[in-house]
Amino acid sequence: MLFEITKNYSLKRYLSKWQPRELDVEKFIVSADSDNNILDPSVFGEPLLIISNQVKTKFKKRADILAIDRYGNGVIIELKRDRGFLGVETQALQYLADFSAYKGQDFIKQFHYCPVKQS
Repeated sequence: MLFEITKNYSLKRYLSKWQPRELDVEKFIVSADSDNNILDPSVFGEPLLIISNQVKTKFKKRADILAIDRYGNGVIIELKRDRGFLGVETQALQYLADFSAYKGQDFIKQFHYCPVKQS
């Protein structure tokens, strides 16, 4: 499902032939406009704190965005335009295997990199 970002930065469902690259969508999501590195709760259903983006896994893949929720649970956000080479389910299982070894502060220490410019 695609969304259009309006001039006042709200989202509305968008149906067109527009095909943004995954990196363009990611750059918008982790833009300098993000308030205190918090991802917009209206997009993700809850506020998420950005830990890092484009994180290498031990399988030589890159997870698009890592965040934590208000309870300290790690959240992996993977953006897709289609099903991908391995399939979304296989890629999710690989990421789960890689990142689930880290909990709480260990997760933050291992992967923290502030992708958002500080003002």
